[in-house]
Amino acid sequence: MNRRTEIIMMIANKVNVMGQEYQIIKVNHDQYKTCVGADGWNDLYGKKIYYVDPETDPDSDPIATSPEELVKQVLKHEIVHAFLVESGLAFSSHSIVGAWAMNEEMVDWIAWNGEKLYKVWKEAGLVD
Repeated sequence: MNRRTEIIMMIANKVNVMGQEYQIIKVNHDQYKTCVGADGWNDLYGKKIYYVDPETDPDSDPIATSPEELVKQVLKHEIVHAFLVESGLAFSSHSIVGAWAMNEEMVDWIAWNGEKLYKVWKEAGLVD
């Protein structure tokens, strides 16, 4: 087993998002039409988070991009979407074109900076 497979296999197969269980599913690049142009997505009604195995994506370059870090970031991003859905914010804002709760840049910002926010809150004594 190579290091890349070992790290990807350590990813949980489910997460609890605001009391709702979401299944995490690894798929091959050619398994679903949704895989074209996407590294991951949510089935918000089925409560599933999908991510594309970078080893099956012909456009993935393991030299230029760490497959492990790519998968981690994709899952962080999709989990943020799940939080917005479970909180009701995604559906409330979805009817408005460009609404913040479905805005990919906003979701990316939260996904990329969540750990930094948590670290500062912890330093400030605001979380355990």
